Amino acid sequence: MYRCIAADSFPGVPDFPCSRIWKSIIPTKICFFMWAVFHKRIPTIDLLKRKGLELANRCVLCCKEEESDDHLFTEFDYAKKVWSFIKNRCREAYQPQDDILLAIRNWSDSLPNTIDGWFCFCLLHATCWHLWLERNRCIFQDKSLLSSTIARRIANAVIEWVVIQAKVDKSQGVDWLKNRFD
Repeated sequence: MYRCIAADSFPGVPDFPCSRIWKSIIPTKICFFMWAVFHKRIPTIDLLKRKGLELANRCVLCCKEEESDDHLFTEFDYAKKVWSFIKNRCREAYQPQDDILLAIRNWSDSLPNTIDGWFCFCLLHATCWHLWLERNRCIFQDKSLLSSTIARRIANAVIEWVVIQAKVDKSQGVDWLKNRFD
């Protein structure tokens, strides 16, 4: 199955950054999630409508625009606030774009193979994951969190991934994020 996913190609979709994603310290479920994001396969309302379901298409987080993966991850104000918070702490040259595929591809390709690069790479994935969780919290629990709270959860997830998976000393991971998130 891995070979099929790693070697996949979809018409009109740029190559998925397989080696950086599948061989990373990021939990497998989030790697699969990012694969789905990259291939526009997460069940947003616009995808469900394209598959024939009759639904009113309104973003549950902003209640203004139609929900799509690009809207959810890059276009609406809440996502922009979260990305801005992350970008300012990451100190990388990443700029959110209106196209999530380009954002993933450009940020994945541009990060150095250093501790800073790996932390920022994890921040990219954790940010997408937590925006998705926030969207689902809004739908299924009728609750919403502040963007700063989401940013803190993102930071905690990255510390966990790096410390547990990469066997980095916890103090090094905490120091790296503390210098950026405090």
